[in-house]
Parts: sequence; C-alpha cells; structure tokens
Amino acid sequence: MARTDTVPRILPAIDERTDRYVAFMSPRRLVELTPGLALFLATAEVDGRVPILVTSEDSEVSGLLAMEMARSGGRWAVRRRDGVVVDALANRELSSLDDLLDAKLLAARPHADLAGPDDTEGTAVIGLEVLAHHRPLAEIEMGRVLEDTCDLLGLARPDVFGVTEPLTQVWDRRRLTALARHEMPSSSRFRVGAPGDAWFTLKYDRGPTGVVERLRGWVPVGTWEEAEPRVVDTAERLLEGLHRGTTMIAGIVSLMDMDSRGRQGVRRRHMELPRAIYLGPWALRETSADRELLVREFGARELRGTRESSLLFRFDGPPKEIVLQLARGISAVGVPEMLAAFGLGDGNGR
Repeated sequence: MARTDTVPRILPAIDERTDRYVAFMSPRRLVELTPGLALFLATAEVDGRVPILVTSEDSEVSGLLAMEMARSGGRWAVRRRDGVVVDALANRELSSLDDLLDAKLLAARPHADLAGPDDTEGTAVIGLEVLAHHRPLAEIEMGRVLEDTCDLLGLARPDVFGVTEPLTQVWDRRRLTALARHEMPSSSRFRVGAPGDAWFTLKYDRGPTGVVERLRGWVPVGTWEEAEPRVVDTAERLLEGLHRGTTMIAGIVSLMDMDSRGRQGVRRRHMELPRAIYLGPWALRETSADRELLVREFGARELRGTRESSLLFRFDGPPKEIVLQLARGISAVGVPEMLAAFGLGDGNGR
C-alpha cells in the first residue's frame, strides 16, 4: 500500500495524500466543480498524483466536474452503506484506493453489482473535443468556435460562463476575449453552460504562430436508443461544418452514457466510443500519415481546404467492430503521433 503523508494546512482541499494519489472526501449528494474541488484537482496535477473523489453511493457529480475528472485522469470511488468501497464507474469492489491505480488489479476485484444501462434510462451525450488554430492574437474573438458548434448541433447558444461552479457570468464573447488575452500566454480553463444542460470548457494557449484553442463539450441528445442510430451522421456534420468555418487541427466526437441534466451517477454504462475523428493538415503532417492509405484502407473521407486537404473518419457498427476499426486506424497513424495531434504527447495539453 502507498505511503500516506500528513496533509499540510495550506491544502485544505485534500483529505488523504500518498506518493501515488490524493483523495477528496465529499458528503454531498450533488458534487460540483467548486473552488475547493478545483484546487484539489489542480494540486494533484501539479504534484503528478492521481486525484480520487470519494462520495456516498447515492451521490451524483455535475457534468463539469465529470468532464474535469476525465481530463485529469481522476477516479471516483463510493462508500456503500455496508462500508464496502466501490469503483463508481468500473463496477468493482476495492480493497483500498490503491486498486484504482492498477488496471490489472482492479479487473481482478469482485464485481459490485451496480445497476447497468438496461436497469436505468440514462441520457445519451455527445462528447466532443476540438483543437483549432487562430492567428494573429489581435484578430481573435474567443468563443466563436463554441457558438458555431452550438449552431451546427441545433442548440441554443451559451448563456453563462465562469471558472468554477456555480457559473455566474452572463455569456459574453468580448468579456471572454478580454479575460483570455489578459492571461496569455496561457489562459484559465473557462467553463461554459448552455440551455438544455450542455456543458463546455475552453482554453487558449499562445504559440509562435498564433493561438491554439481547445474546446471540449458534453451535449445531451436524448435517450441512448434515440441517439445511437443517428450519432455518426451528427458527428460528421459537426466536424465538417467546423472544418468549413475555422482552421481545425483535430477533432473527435463520441457518444457517452450519462444521467439526467448531464450529470453522472453511480452505475455501469454503455461503452464510450468515438463516432467520428477529424485530422487537419497540421495533424496529418505531424503524424506523417499516408493519406492515400487511410482513404483506401480505412474509409477516411478527404475534405478539401484552401491549401491542403483534411481527413474525416466515421465509426459505425457494433461496439466490437468500432473498437477494431479504431485500433487499426491508430496503428496505421501511430499512437504517439495520434496523441501529438490532439496536443497530448507532452502531457501538458489537457
């Protein structure tokens, strides 16, 4: 078991700290991305430790907190009324929180008999991540790509934003732009809400040739049965529409199994799988991918640009078929290269 240290008083957001993880214990029924939890996650990231949230079995986490936990590689454990601690998402009983850090060890633990997707009517959510490039800084008005995304998905545009929950600032692109410019070369991660329980994050980083924008979003789209047959076409239309309106680096759209109001409760879920992936000219150059091979062998569709073309992949069919298709495509492009295309290779992009 990992060694536990005394937590310094200057870090009140951490309840337990070891050489491998930090843990935050919350008694709340709805756990949101409050300033305290944001501090906890930021501390874990700086320390290079895995953040673990521990709650009761009847708790839910907000969409923004779930999104941030996913981004930071966080884990979620729940303590049942009988005292047994369970992985909230993997349906496994835990002997200790250390089990969460070892996939093989976790897979060998007993099943926890959590409710599954057939027992609960969840909410299908489109998960999206987009990297876009802008230049020069003086001409950028932040938030336009997000508004375009809402338009392409048929959503109402955002109405609130902020850094932690509750989001209290009225959505204003000029205000967002001023805040992001003031913080350059790297902005805060802004959280954004839109009617219909859609949640987004925005982050801006200035480089030698301009500003890279990272947009992430979770958009509820009905029940799983309603959304699953049409999500691939929706994903393609979204990425192709963004391709026409901005300089895209890369993009991915997935279908996720969530709960009402975009929250996450304690249960088993449908497997999250990508339904469309976009690689722009810069990403294709970075991966040194064989475009003709990807079009011929992997069904990529070529999208014309002003100078160079981009590639759009669609993933449909049964889950096992999608997993195989994705594995073959990543193998053809290269895992480090694919991570680099999404700004993840150096560990700083997410």
